[in-house]
Amino acid sequence: MKHHAVAYFEEISNEGPSSHAIYRFSKETERIIDYWKNSWALHKFNPIIIGPKVYQDFDWSLHFDFNLTRYIEDKTSKLYSNLEWNSFQYHRARYRRLVAFASFVLDNGTTLRADYDVMNYGLTPNLLSTIPTNCAISPERSVVYQDVNGVKSTITSIHDFILNDFDQGISSDLEVLQRYDKEINTFVSSRNFSFTCRDQGEWSMKYKTSPLVHFDGSSKKLKKIVEKHGRKEITRLDVLRCLRPTSCPLKMF
Repeated sequence: MKHHAVAYFEEISNEGPSSHAIYRFSKETERIIDYWKNSWALHKFNPIIIGPKVYQDFDWSLHFDFNLTRYIEDKTSKLYSNLEWNSFQYHRARYRRLVAFASFVLDNGTTLRADYDVMNYGLTPNLLSTIPTNCAISPERSVVYQDVNGVKSTITSIHDFILNDFDQGISSDLEVLQRYDKEINTFVSSRNFSFTCRDQGEWSMKYKTSPLVHFDGSSKKLKKIVEKHGRKEITRLDVLRCLRPTSCPLKMF
C-alpha cells in the first residue's frame, strides 16, 4: 500500500500593488520543493505535488449539490471579505488547495496533506497508522490526515460559512475551518508530532527533535537566523540550512 504525502503549490504572479511580497514568497518556495519531496520519500511516503489543474478539473456534481468555484474565484465574495492581511491570490490559492486535496482523497482514499514547507524528519507510515483519520497533526493545520468523510466535511464547512449571513468573522480558510469543520480532530496536534518555527517568546529547541517541522513564512524572522546572516534578506532555504543542516541528504549549497 502506498502512503501518499500531498502538497499543493501554485505560483503567485507579481501583479498588483500588494502582490510583490507574496510573489517573492512563492518564488522562493520553488527552491524548497525538492527538499520537501526528499524528506517525505526518505520516510517511506510517496510525495506528490498537486496544483491548480486538479482544482480546475474537479467535478463538483459527483460529490456535492453545490459548487464553490464562483466564490473562490471572485475577489468580492465573502471568502475574502474580512482578512487580517489582504492578498487575494494567496488566499485564493489556499481555498483552491482545499478543493484540490479533497479531489485527490475522493479519488485515492485516505491521504496525508502536508504543506510544501513542512519537512519530515521522522514521521513514518507505521507511526501514521497510530493516528486517527480526520485529524490535524499540526495546530495550524499545515499537516492533516483525512478520509473521504473528512474532506467532504471540510468543503461543506466553507459552504456553510458562505450561507451564514450572521457570521461576519475572519474569512481566511483556517479561521473558517476552525469555526465550522466539526469532523476534524485536533487532539493529535498536542502530541508534539509537529513544531512550527516561529519567534514567539523564549526560543524552543523542539525544532531539533520534532518529527515534522513547519518552516513557514514567519520562520524567516527568527532572531538567531537573521543575526547569523547579517540581517540580510534570507529565505526559508536559509532557515533549513541553519536549523537542521544535516537532516536533508540533498546538498544545501
